[in-house]
Amino acid sequence: MRTRISEWMSVVLVIPLLTVTVFGQSRAELRGRIQDEAGAVIVGASVRLSTRGGDLRWSTVSDQSGSYQFSGLRVGDYLLEVRKPGFRPSVLTVQVESQAQSVDVTLQVAGLREEVVVTPSGRPQAPDEVSKSITVLSESEIEQRDEYSLVEALRNTPGLRVQQLAGPGGFATLQFRGLRSADSALLIDQLRLRDAADVNGSINGYLQDLLIDGYEQVEVLRGSASSLYGTNAIGGTINLVPRQGGGPAHGDLLMEGGSLRFGRVRGTLSGGLTRDRFLYSLGATHVNVADGVDGNDAYRNTTLNGRGQFLLRPDVSLTGRVLYSDAFGQLNETPFPRPGLAPLPTGQRIYRAVPLGEEGATFVYDLDDPDSRRDLSLFVGAVRFTHLVNPRWSYTVAYQGTDSRRQNADGPGQNPFLTGLSLSDSVRRAQFDSTIHNVETRHDIHLGRIMRLTLGYEFEQEQYLNTNLPNIVVDVTQRTQGFFLHNQFGLLARRLQFGAAFRVQGFDLETPSFTPATRSPYAGRLGQLDIPTAVTGDGSVSYFFERTGTKLRAHVGNGFSAPSIFERFGSSFFFGSFSFFGDPTLRPERSISVDVGVDQHLMNQRARLSATYFYTRLQEVIVFVNSFSPTDPKGFNRFFGYANGLGGLARGVEVSASISPIRSLDIFAAYTYTNSDEVAPNAAGTTRVFGLPDHQFSIQLNQRLRRFNINFDLTAFSNHDFPLFAPFRPFSSGVFRFQGYAKADLTVSYPIALSERLRLQLFGKIENLFDDDYFEEGFRAPGAVGLGGIRFQF
Repeated sequence: MRTRISEWMSVVLVIPLLTVTVFGQSRAELRGRIQDEAGAVIVGASVRLSTRGGDLRWSTVSDQSGSYQFSGLRVGDYLLEVRKPGFRPSVLTVQVESQAQSVDVTLQVAGLREEVVVTPSGRPQAPDEVSKSITVLSESEIEQRDEYSLVEALRNTPGLRVQQLAGPGGFATLQFRGLRSADSALLIDQLRLRDAADVNGSINGYLQDLLIDGYEQVEVLRGSASSLYGTNAIGGTINLVPRQGGGPAHGDLLMEGGSLRFGRVRGTLSGGLTRDRFLYSLGATHVNVADGVDGNDAYRNTTLNGRGQFLLRPDVSLTGRVLYSDAFGQLNETPFPRPGLAPLPTGQRIYRAVPLGEEGATFVYDLDDPDSRRDLSLFVGAVRFTHLVNPRWSYTVAYQGTDSRRQNADGPGQNPFLTGLSLSDSVRRAQFDSTIHNVETRHDIHLGRIMRLTLGYEFEQEQYLNTNLPNIVVDVTQRTQGFFLHNQFGLLARRLQFGAAFRVQGFDLETPSFTPATRSPYAGRLGQLDIPTAVTGDGSVSYFFERTGTKLRAHVGNGFSAPSIFERFGSSFFFGSFSFFGDPTLRPERSISVDVGVDQHLMNQRARLSATYFYTRLQEVIVFVNSFSPTDPKGFNRFFGYANGLGGLARGVEVSASISPIRSLDIFAAYTYTNSDEVAPNAAGTTRVFGLPDHQFSIQLNQRLRRFNINFDLTAFSNHDFPLFAPFRPFSSGVFRFQGYAKADLTVSYPIALSERLRLQLFGKIENLFDDDYFEEGFRAPGAVGLGGIRFQF
């Protein structure tokens, strides 16, 4: 398999090099005027033109006469997208066939949003062409809600369980459709971002520190997508789309502060140079939380974002992108059962979660730890070359490098409540370094007007370096090569859409290095071991009834998660020697998922109803076996460790409604029911997945009242069970049932026009409006939080 993949790599990489200098003559022009429903011209509207295949995009803004223009285009099929705050975005399919073609666009003041999306198929698609479950969060919506972190921006998404422990900067997880937190993939501009030093090789190590500033939209794809995006894309995939830039220089400066001694400063600048041949977008954000939930939960994050695109020719572009984040957070003790907790009566296995300080307390929440902290330094850099060779063929070659350092440190200090208990809190420090190099190339081929084929190759090298006191080091490298293809075609004027994808991925492992030097049970054997490959497939279909505004859709696909470096070569240092519990021959985790749904447009595009049934079976997962009996079946001389085992089952229903009954009001509501089970009964005697509520409801209202913009959103969860483990003896562990809760946020903003281009915006926000007292897995959440700020736009 490795030889075949290498042959494909040669073909896919050499062809672009041979075609870079073969530039055809670009000769078409697209222009037009942007106006409102009354015929008045719209100045400063963002206009974007995207090729139907590949990643070539052009951006500009409408001028004083409402006009826009794109010159030097090739004849072909494009998507034209027009946006302007206060208007409904418009998406048009445009066939450029003549030297000078005119397309005028009329924007409606109210109505549901329409967005061009790329995540479902890997190429730009109009909303009516999408055959999978997807939610799009626009930059304007995120601004209306005054969100700064990715996890908070995603909280209202159907089918997605969002958790953040202990307030800003606390550990965060995302769970799609009742699956595990590691079953989620995160992309930035379609390139996968993850942490090689994470136990599962997922995004979990970075998630709490990802700020949402710098992105013009967030695409959330629910369901398997491993055939396109590789490992971890089992439950869902999130794609962050960076700001493109273009037009005259514009940007903003934002300052905000309030409860928890929270402060945020942000500055952005975007625009275009030399008639938009060079597009740029820059941003910097600093978040500082001095107090936090218990007055000693400081959190700081400085994030820099930048993107630049240079059009070498109208059909050739070179794009660069950088992301840098430096974060620090103070940590608390892990929640645990209350000391001396009485055993449950016979037949009962779940304690009612009552926090310390209340009558009948059963657990101790996250008490302050005076000297426990974490640090993160993350750098992501990417470059992409795109060439539209002719109307039927385009290709991209992209590289992304990720370098991160995570460090956890804990000193001898402890909370006064723990004084006298048998809890040893010695000085500990652990550092986790992750480096990932990813090279990817895609070829988009149009086979007539109805079929589009994407052929791609991906090479990834990841390195994991773990350092613990005193100078204990584990250094491991893994390489991955994957070949994938995606075919999509539309019939009946694109109302009937079919999509199919396939991926095969192989792995190449290096013998790990250990300090102090030791001979691992894998040394000298990796060359003879059979390292299993991953093979996945995916298919989707949809039909749009234009007369009734009804779309039926169905999707079935495999998902996989590659064994992480930790799962392959995990080890611990005890009593002067290493103990090994990894298995380099682990098979990738596998799943199969199905979802069917219907989308219905009503009220002349002012309402959209959606319902989806989903079903996912984790066919095989990686589990930790506490003891091998009688001996390690793989012959690695392990007493315990990772092995392949049976997974579980998740199914449920997602229902949502988007309504714009009047021009000044937008309403979104969603309900998700999830029934998720493991194979074997857990400590509570049930198969119910821990930490996952059965019911989730959200509603968001945006009311424009004169010049005020009022945004109210609420998310409610039913109760969930979660185990808490005692860090010391003789206190026992137990399973606790945490009460459901509802979190409501209210944001109000008021703009003041200073001139035609300058605007001042005052805003305020109350998080947890009803001051609900709740806990996430034993961690106390913040009560009511008040914020206020000012935003200067130019």
